Amino acid sequence: MAVYSRLKEKSDSGESDGDLSSTSSGSDGSEHGCSVFDSRELDSGSSDRTEKHFLHRLHRLPKRPPFGSWPQEIQEITYHYHHSRNGDEPVPMGLICGPALLWAFRNVGWQMAYFLCLMPLGTPFLECTPNGLGRTPSWWFITLLPVVSVSLWFEMRAVPYVLVPMLQVIDHFAIKLPGRRVRLRACPWLLVQFWMSFLNVSNSANICAFTMRVMAEKRCSKEAEEHGHVPLGRIWEEVISQSFLLDRLDQVSLPWIGLGFWLLSFSPLLFAVLSSWPAPSALPVTYEVCTDGTPKGAIQYNSLLGHNANHGTAVSYLSEACGMTSVLNCASLDYAKSKFNMQLGSPHDKAWVAKCLNHAEGQCVRSLVRTFFAGTLKNALQLNLQITVYACRRASQVLMHEPEELMPEMLYSILLGIFSVLLILQDTKATWTFADEAIKNKKIYEAMMPIRAQGGELATDLDSRIQRLRCLATLLLLLAVVCGGLLIYAIAKLSMSFGCESAVGNINGCVDLAHLANATAILSLKA
Repeated sequence: MAVYSRLKEKSDSGESDGDLSSTSSGSDGSEHGCSVFDSRELDSGSSDRTEKHFLHRLHRLPKRPPFGSWPQEIQEITYHYHHSRNGDEPVPMGLICGPALLWAFRNVGWQMAYFLCLMPLGTPFLECTPNGLGRTPSWWFITLLPVVSVSLWFEMRAVPYVLVPMLQVIDHFAIKLPGRRVRLRACPWLLVQFWMSFLNVSNSANICAFTMRVMAEKRCSKEAEEHGHVPLGRIWEEVISQSFLLDRLDQVSLPWIGLGFWLLSFSPLLFAVLSSWPAPSALPVTYEVCTDGTPKGAIQYNSLLGHNANHGTAVSYLSEACGMTSVLNCASLDYAKSKFNMQLGSPHDKAWVAKCLNHAEGQCVRSLVRTFFAGTLKNALQLNLQITVYACRRASQVLMHEPEELMPEMLYSILLGIFSVLLILQDTKATWTFADEAIKNKKIYEAMMPIRAQGGELATDLDSRIQRLRCLATLLLLLAVVCGGLLIYAIAKLSMSFGCESAVGNINGCVDLAHLANATAILSLKA
């Protein structure tokens, strides 16, 4: 909002900066067609439009961004909204993020293809540890270079198309720390976002590497028995059989469980594609910055899942699924909250109550998707499996009376998973707070009183929106409790791995492996 107040003051005093505005929009640009600028208007101001570093002067963006240069179409549309529009609204995100959406689709396809090929092709090359689990060779990290470098390159190509709409609303770059927000310049902010993206891709790679180790368990168990070790699969079966929650899974081998959990880690990618890909019956969709004459259906359409989708929500789902942090944060909670506050009580828009509720509802839905698919299915469940296998490996060392090792490779994967879940839960908490504040907002309540008194379809529609938002917020809270409970249980099992005599525990407490110790002694004598 600060950028608009400054520009408005300059416009009123006759200065040349003009103002930034657009037609009315939601946080995702779903309420617009694509009639954005007239080429004749741009030609009339071509000397100013082509001035160097226009975006740097307007939004303090870097003159030479790390991704090369600012796209010409972004400079043109920003110039148009800056000099030609009247009002106090920004360029809608949904109108210009089409190219970013296309790069996000490519990134999702690249990561799915890479990991689906890497797991079956890399498993036969794993070395076997004495306790019957695969170990990634030293050259494993070289295989991460293609997926990380290409993913970051896709992100660099996508982020220019979402930065400008974000800055027109939020007016600054900032990162979230516990309890506060820290403002940064553009380049440091981008470096932080790219580092977070690297961690997201690394997390997916670590899940793939862990699955490869587990899939090698059957082959490595024979070598473990030959060396007098109790195979990891035996310890796993004993741990599961002593858990009153999972005792029926003791007949399912560890490789199959690992494979199933690994496939669950693809659920965010699969859902993002299904909810963002236009249905065959949809109108032709454009993935370019919108120009005059482009129909509204080009950026708003029915997805393969059958619900309404638009470029703004689609880029949010896809960037979250493939870990494009800079793109996600440009269309994230802060963006929706700022749009909510901009339209709150707008005297020029009679539908401002519905639009404010739309911002809160849309953010609740996205947070539900993120908490369920990325938080619970991909990370929290996988984290519990990794910690149990980590504890079983430590238990094998205890049974053999060997020096206990920290196994830093597995521990790093576990800590990265914990960090990922904590970030998602932090975002879930902030989204729930935003929805709760929207439901209890005083301005919305006062605006609803005369509407309810008059009755009619508008009152019924707004009441149903508020009720739906209240239900979404409740569901989000329950899902956060489930995801947080899985995280707490995982951390408890990790602590029991260092506190229990057997080095492994479950919901019942420390697991008794005394009879496996006797079996170990027999196997050692045979060896």
